[in-house]
Amino acid sequence: MSIIQERTDRVLNLIQSVKEHCMCLNFVDDGGYFMVVYPDGDFQVHGTRIDYRDLGKAKALSMLLEKIEMHWKESFF
Repeated sequence: MSIIQERTDRVLNLIQSVKEHCMCLNFVDDGGYFMVVYPDGDFQVHGTRIDYRDLGKAKALSMLLEKIEMHWKESFF
């Protein structure tokens, strides 16, 4: 498998992980940002977004997953 295919697969797998997270009501890629809208609930924020133009998609998606998980855990306190 080529490095390009490996990186593409990694990004696609990360996108799938974000979409499958319980906090993801809607996932948007607008060409410069990834945005996740949270479902209704007792959350301090209604969603989150991250700019991937400088980070790259894989790094941004990893950071987005961490952020979503953090917001989800904070909802229990």
